[in-house]
Amino acid sequence: MDHPSRICVRILTGLVVSSPLYGTQYSIDILPPPLIHPVGINAKGEVAGDGGVYDDRVRAFTRLQCTGPNCSVKLTSINDYSLVAGAIRYDDPNSLGGVALKPAYWQPKLSLAPNVLGTEPDTATFIAGISDTNDFAGQLDSPQMSEAIDYYIVSLNPQGWGEEFFLFAFGFCGAPAHHPWSVATGVNDAHHVTGTADWSQMELSGGCMPGRHPFIAIDGRLTDVLNVPNGLAVYYARANSINNSDAVVGDAFAPGDLLGQNNYTAALYATNSVTYLGTLQNQQYQNSSALAINDYNEIVGWSDVWVPGNPYPVRVQRAFVSTGVGMSDLTSLITPRSPLAGKVVLTHANAINCNGWIVADGYDAATNTAHAYVLKPQPQPIRADCLKKRAYPDEAPTFPIPTG
Repeated sequence: MDHPSRICVRILTGLVVSSPLYGTQYSIDILPPPLIHPVGINAKGEVAGDGGVYDDRVRAFTRLQCTGPNCSVKLTSINDYSLVAGAIRYDDPNSLGGVALKPAYWQPKLSLAPNVLGTEPDTATFIAGISDTNDFAGQLDSPQMSEAIDYYIVSLNPQGWGEEFFLFAFGFCGAPAHHPWSVATGVNDAHHVTGTADWSQMELSGGCMPGRHPFIAIDGRLTDVLNVPNGLAVYYARANSINNSDAVVGDAFAPGDLLGQNNYTAALYATNSVTYLGTLQNQQYQNSSALAINDYNEIVGWSDVWVPGNPYPVRVQRAFVSTGVGMSDLTSLITPRSPLAGKVVLTHANAINCNGWIVADGYDAATNTAHAYVLKPQPQPIRADCLKKRAYPDEAPTFPIPTG
């Protein structure tokens, strides 16, 4: 059996918590309906989710348009030039399952109409991540395979998208994978894409053990961020977000867990290593996942916790924030000066911008009414790059095609 010391893995035991570098308290505001599930926030304080964009500067929500019968807008991300990305969904008898899913982006300050990117026929495609350099990453699903895809937008119009890379799986113990699966979930300003792909390792016994691993891709070439030859493998791990330093966050099962039988925890990936952030209580039968990381290595996500129940404890989710060692319960960091202190419960922290502003799902503790929330660190850090990004125009410039 492979020895666990051969892989650089740090598992935190006991209840270890961390605080953001800029302080431990946040102001909090309720985002207006129809926002319930915010998915992204940029440096300007614009929040994407639930089919539209909320602008914190003018306190207004703008609903985006879609096309097609019974259409709906599915948003996943927003960049610092106010571009919003995701997909449009509509009825189409010629598409998989009778429903079309097409990748799209919007420039709400210029037009509420979608810009739909070209896709192969009989496929379902969506954008999961967007950078400040016009790079979109997501997944294309077809009857033959599910694969990550990266669009590089040269000029922002429906016919102007340029490079298109298909990011395949790692293969099956050296052989091409049958019906390969991969998904791209994030992309940074250097055009580096992260995601998760089918993976396998040849065991010393001669057998081939399959799993899934996070990757970083450059120009369509995948690099396994957990590739440790002859080590006790992490068989199942996922990537959710990447920052401009190529730090990747997601979640992972424990080393040697062959079939995902145990629980998974939030993880921070570097080349050939993974740091487990644990859970808020670090008890058995609890999961957690890191959903986003900013350029200051501030991480947000969710964690299971046990709360009293009748007659047995109940497992529920709580939002967390971390600086890479352990995690802190975001609800507990709401400043006592806030009128909402002690009155809300935050369940999932979905995104964080360069200012440390966080958007989260949660609910009113008295009525259980679901709300979307935005939290801002107190005191607010002064960060020159964020001040620059807040001044970006609401229309992305044209960038050259990346060469490496």
